[in-house]
Amino acid sequence: YASAVVELPDAKKNEKLHSALLALGYNEAISLTFISHEEAEQFARAPVIELDNPLSEEASVMRTSLVPGMLNMLAYNLNRGSDNVRLFESGNVFERADANAVERKHICLGATSPSSAKNAGGWGTNSGIFFEIKGDVENLLHDFEWRRLDFDTQVGEYYRSGLAARAVMDGVTVAQFGQIRLDIASSRKLRQDVFIARS
Repeated sequence: YASAVVELPDAKKNEKLHSALLALGYNEAISLTFISHEEAEQFARAPVIELDNPLSEEASVMRTSLVPGMLNMLAYNLNRGSDNVRLFESGNVFERADANAVERKHICLGATSPSSAKNAGGWGTNSGIFFEIKGDVENLLHDFEWRRLDFDTQVGEYYRSGLAARAVMDGVTVAQFGQIRLDIASSRKLRQDVFIARS
């Protein structure tokens, strides 16, 4: 007896997104679903789901954001001699809503910048990578149906001021992207400037 394979409702959409990210030069990565309380507060400020028997303090709550895992994976690659790292992760984040756990699918992109030298146009390399990430976000949003796409500077506190933006599609926030603050990058021993885009 063989049972039929049931395709998940979002399977085609996820496959299209996956293919688009690979075409843009990103490699897929997978991080742990557990993070620390400190990371949960720093990167999401959402009500957390505590683990009854955590393996360690660094993995004591269900992740409320994909950003901490992405930063860890970028650091891992940089510390092993890789430059110009481009990664993406598509996964669930978890929040507490009353007595229930709410699970939501998110996506996170990570990119590194080897230097802050000026290019021929006078922009710093960081400005160039910021606009590359913005272009990648726009590319990913291209296939969605929307009437208006706006960008502003209302982003999380972990982004560097002046090199971060929020994408708002028909009045709904769909992404934030930009350079991670230098003090946060330094505290995680990231030896290059790091850019993150997240849904």
